[in-house]
Amino acid sequence: MRRPTFVRWAKREALLAANAKAFGFKRLAGLLQDGFENVKAPLFLYAYETDDLARLRRYILDASLLDELKRVENVMGERSVEKLALRGTPMRLLPPEYQACLDAFARAYRTPERLEAEKRVLWEQTTHEQKRKGIPNSTVYQRLGLNPGNVNAYLKDGAVEKLSLENARILLEFVMDY
Repeated sequence: MRRPTFVRWAKREALLAANAKAFGFKRLAGLLQDGFENVKAPLFLYAYETDDLARLRRYILDASLLDELKRVENVMGERSVEKLALRGTPMRLLPPEYQACLDAFARAYRTPERLEAEKRVLWEQTTHEQKRKGIPNSTVYQRLGLNPGNVNAYLKDGAVEKLSLENARILLEFVMDY
């Protein structure tokens, strides 16, 4: 699984919050002023991280939003949003939605490790049951119709990257029910 950068992630989150297909400061600023509050944190942090604050300011007419954008710029103070998010630096000087945005990015960034740890637990359970029941690898991949090389690498070597989480669960279920 590919790790997101903050810029890519924030852009996607702003689009999702706005239910939009194409990213544009003018359109998203208009939606924000029309009440789409969920767009604010990812959009403002995206603009800060990409150094496009001046461009975003051109499209915001609401004085309170402009003040908040200036506050984001002052609080961030030349620091990388991505690094702050990954360090878990608390942003107490900004409204809670900014901290929630940083926390959500950090979770998305750490998803590969979380998935690998989950698959590792499934692998341990699967191999324990497989050995206990004496089920050969060939039976597993033939009955399930999975790639023999990937299943063998997973079961013999613990190469958890060879199977998706869904297939790892299917393998465990098969071995448990065998």
